[in-house]
Amino acid sequence: MSPRPSRPRTAAAALALLTAGLAAAQEPIPIPLPMPATPSAELQRLAAAARAQAKTTPAAAEGPVRAMSAAEQRRLALAATLQPAMPGQPAAALPAASRAVVFDAVQDRLTTQFRLRPGTPAYSNAFQDQLLQMRALRAGPSVTGARVFPGAPQPTDPRSVTTTAVYQRNFPDWVQRVRIPAAPGRLRVVGGGPTADTEFLDCVALIGNCPNYGCSGTLVGKNVVVTAAHCITGGCPQQVFVGSDSRSPSRGKVFDVKYRVRHPEYDPTTDRNDIAVLILDADADVMLPGLTTAGGPARVAPRAIATTAEINEAKTVELVGFGRSQFADFGVKSQVLVTISSYECSGRGEADTFGCNPGVDLVAGGKDLDSCRGDSGGPVYIPFGTGYKLAAVTSRKTLNATRDCGDGAVNTRADVYHAWIARAAADYGGRFR
Repeated sequence: MSPRPSRPRTAAAALALLTAGLAAAQEPIPIPLPMPATPSAELQRLAAAARAQAKTTPAAAEGPVRAMSAAEQRRLALAATLQPAMPGQPAAALPAASRAVVFDAVQDRLTTQFRLRPGTPAYSNAFQDQLLQMRALRAGPSVTGARVFPGAPQPTDPRSVTTTAVYQRNFPDWVQRVRIPAAPGRLRVVGGGPTADTEFLDCVALIGNCPNYGCSGTLVGKNVVVTAAHCITGGCPQQVFVGSDSRSPSRGKVFDVKYRVRHPEYDPTTDRNDIAVLILDADADVMLPGLTTAGGPARVAPRAIATTAEINEAKTVELVGFGRSQFADFGVKSQVLVTISSYECSGRGEADTFGCNPGVDLVAGGKDLDSCRGDSGGPVYIPFGTGYKLAAVTSRKTLNATRDCGDGAVNTRADVYHAWIARAAADYGGRFR
């Protein structure tokens, strides 16, 4: 048997291994699976510190202290890294050095204990699972012993949105961008994570006196909101709320909807052209006295729509909306970073499997990172420079989803309808940027 190379033990090396060869990731990458090598210097330092602290307890002080194995060093280092600074306080996002420890531990566990190969759906799905579960553990009162590592990875549905070649190529970008382990709930809108009060103010809540009604939208012009066509129903929406929590109107502002314009070719059977424009009775790019930033009252600014090239170059998207989460029902703005699975529903079998429309829909999310009820019509952002641009409008869950929320979503691309949005706004007195 030929000798097997040692595995990388730093964040950069782990990500390089994860990324290697994914440009043509139709086949699994044949990476050897070695036994654990000597832990990195950072792991050894953290483990030694954790062990020294443990020796101060009476139980640990009795008897000689034996040398730690590589596995023990990794476990203790990970425990020290994930432990919140103060008991009972939310865990902040980890700095780069601590992320390296987490990546090292997860990479080691998946490749050596569970024999998973980077570049395969099983590996990327398990990697995401481990990070999310570690986040949940870190949110608890302590991180010790067996609680450091989550349970074994779960089998991956071969028809999941997280198994496409596009998802596998884009997943490393999610790993680099996501806050891990982040504060509780920051990773998903399905059971979502609240945004900061002044984040994504262009994401608005659509409200009205209609039974069980609630949708989201995006301000793209001074008095122009883009949303989903299926959100126009029963005379709703009647109003639009600008702010972070529609249950606290004093911390935002409410505008009446003057015109509701559904795309003329919207098909409720296939949800093709699931997009609409709302014209407000007044300009919504205003100061919000109830919300303040370092420079004074927060100001709402319309969001630019991304170009086709910009969307096709993105790897992850930020889903934002006022939909249901584990924190509250409709009304609180939440966000989640997810991986793109399909840019325009052009992959073989994607239209039938995901229920998307070729050329106009973008598929993203899955594995418990998703949009949910009330997020419909809300923004799907791509990172651009130091900010974001609007890439799509949240439409619906995938056709093969086994749950209402959590298995991925189909989103209507905004770039495809840019010209129609401009015409609709002009026809009804909208001031579109």
